[in-house]
Amino acid sequence: MRLAKHLGLPVANVETIVVHDRNLPVVERYDRVLHADGRVDRIHQEHVCHALRVGPDHKYQALGGPSLMKVAQVLEAAVGPEALEALLRAVVLNVLIGNADAHAKNSSLLHLPDGSMQLAPLYDLVSTLSYPELDPELAMYIDDVRRITRVSRDRVINEASSWGVPRARAVEDLLARAPAAADAAEAETKGLPETVRTTFDLQLASL
Repeated sequence: MRLAKHLGLPVANVETIVVHDRNLPVVERYDRVLHADGRVDRIHQEHVCHALRVGPDHKYQALGGPSLMKVAQVLEAAVGPEALEALLRAVVLNVLIGNADAHAKNSSLLHLPDGSMQLAPLYDLVSTLSYPELDPELAMYIDDVRRITRVSRDRVINEASSWGVPRARAVEDLLARAPAAADAAEAETKGLPETVRTTFDLQLASL
């Protein structure tokens, strides 16, 4: 999540604290508004599985859940064409960090008081490839590639093209800035497991 922040992507604020000698992440809520008088307003959040009436047992594409195309269609209809580039950047980021668990519940809409909707910031970013026991199969396939270790730059671009996004500079831009952003995020994260950075470096080289 710190990497996403250094790349300029909308992401929830996160800190780490130590509890009983364990590092734990603390994520700031972005779906609440705290007023000066102490009142708290709740901003309704709807993830894409909700929007598509898909139950949590079917959040993975392999189990009949939403594809990236379906997510793109929901986001474009609710927010507008600019949501597609945001989705593309999120896809690139998830491939970079080795997050095979980026399913449709991790893309959400915020229902604002004026009736409009906007994309929620990124809020569940994890390097699943850093855990060898976890399956590297993608929660949502990228240009029909099913294993995150086999996703190439061209496959990402092909996937985005299927949503109607032409060959965008977003992919090249993120990849160019990713090493420096990773260095900055790593410097801020005490005790970062070596496997997390190794996974990032291997994924970047594959793209």
